[in-house]
Amino acid sequence: MRRLGLPLAALAAAGLPALLALGCGGARTAPIATADPLGAPAKPVTPVTPASASASASSSASAGATGSTSRDSEARRAAVAEAVLLLERLGKGMRAAYQQEIDTSGKGKGPFVHRFCASARTAVPAEIPRARVPLAGDAWSDAGWTCLGFSTTAPVRCQYAYLSNGATGSAAHATATARCDPDGDGALVVATLAMDGSGDGEPSEASTEIVGGGATYDEQRATNRRSGTGVVAACERYAARVCACKDNACAKRENERFAKEAETFKDAKGSDDDARRVEEAMKRATECVMTLANKQP
Repeated sequence: MRRLGLPLAALAAAGLPALLALGCGGARTAPIATADPLGAPAKPVTPVTPASASASASSSASAGATGSTSRDSEARRAAVAEAVLLLERLGKGMRAAYQQEIDTSGKGKGPFVHRFCASARTAVPAEIPRARVPLAGDAWSDAGWTCLGFSTTAPVRCQYAYLSNGATGSAAHATATARCDPDGDGALVVATLAMDGSGDGEPSEASTEIVGGGATYDEQRATNRRSGTGVVAACERYAARVCACKDNACAKRENERFAKEAETFKDAKGSDDDARRVEEAMKRATECVMTLANKQP
């Protein structure tokens, strides 16, 4: 395992180009698979509901127990890691949205209530991936995803869905779900994060679960914090955000934001593939920042 710690002090002081020079990465970039190498057609998927998630998870457990594919394959472990990583991000968006006071009068007079974001009408991607797949640029354009402040431009291994019951206060409930077919054999990994509202505007984590993945949600959450998975995701998110900037001020804000986010990964270790993906993301971000710098005085 390689140490993937990021030079945060240098990043904050010297800017993005210093990050690449000081060692975030360091290996040749390897191509990332974006399609099933076997060319198998993707399977259509019905909208995700808590009931269907539970049913497909039970089916997945049976398929994994009787099929020829190992339940502990590298692809399956990677899918579980991604699912928990992105569900944790969704959970932050769910919490932040619920904490906002909503004026039901529309005139600033109240009553004021707390409510989770409305359900996302589309799951992303539309079909459960059988391999790591790229997303369309408008994949997260539905109002539900926008309300959550959630998106990723990186290829994904799982399909993500979000449902809310639309209630307020302690009756409010919302669930984020990841459904993955990492081995392309129909033996799904289903991960869920559910949150409940409260009377004081502070939501709570109601339940977490992974079925078909070989690790509990809490185990994978802890593993993500110690591994290269979080570093890779942070670097890829950062590259996407900074490359969307139109001026140097935006790039500086994203640089500072990334420095704070990456603080938790300073002691992380990862594989050679993690290191290659980190380098690729940071190289892309560096090129975007330098392009901006050359365009503006």
